[in-house]
Amino acid sequence: MLTKALSIFAVLPLTTAGVVVLTQTQAGAAPCRGRGGDTTDCKAVVRIPGRKADRSTSGGRPPGTIVADPCATDPACAGASMQGPAAAPVTTADMVQVAMASMTMPKPKLFTSPKGRTYVGVQTFFWVDPAQWHTQSATPDPVQGQAIKATATPTAVEWNLGETTMTCNGPGKPYDPAGPRTQTSDCAYGYQRSSAGQPGNKYQISATISWTVKWTCAGAGCAQNSGQLPAMASTSFAQLPVGEIQTNAKPG
Repeated sequence: MLTKALSIFAVLPLTTAGVVVLTQTQAGAAPCRGRGGDTTDCKAVVRIPGRKADRSTSGGRPPGTIVADPCATDPACAGASMQGPAAAPVTTADMVQVAMASMTMPKPKLFTSPKGRTYVGVQTFFWVDPAQWHTQSATPDPVQGQAIKATATPTAVEWNLGETTMTCNGPGKPYDPAGPRTQTSDCAYGYQRSSAGQPGNKYQISATISWTVKWTCAGAGCAQNSGQLPAMASTSFAQLPVGEIQTNAKPG
């Protein structure tokens, strides 16, 4: 026989749709008969802990009462946590770009012999600071089993001399006053015209160093072990006045 407490509440089994919660009827009310001969003193409704029903979708039932579990039969739905998507893996290409972004190519320092100015017909030597003529490298911290090293090696210098252009396979060299008068350089040029009439009466010149860029990757996470990237360049500008040598010779 049910106790007095159970005459007010009836206990029903759990359903796959959620937790069965009973609504209390008035104490002392006559038993009701439901389908299948049910003689409980209460009416069962389905509630899902932690969820609230909208009146517009629950047939006018009080908030908190729903008639269907929105998670259906998915047990992971009710306990799912609010987490964002998993972070995308870092690729070898990503790491190479990080290495390149951290590498700065030095702008060339320009020099000429004669220093600061020259003259028509004079073999003028051009060069960039040889201290800059060495490999640049970058090695960012390893990520996800990928240790990247990027290197940039200078290969040539292209000079724009205002009157012409020339390409040198090295940094060039200065003229040696103590050397022979016949010394030459693959980075030497003799101007044909003065710079008179140019902006500021000077030739606008520039030197551009070309850099060959390669990279290597060590580690279990590397998609490739090595590769080559498009060439890089660094440029500097200067002004060079070119005069004409006047002679005092008079026709005989």
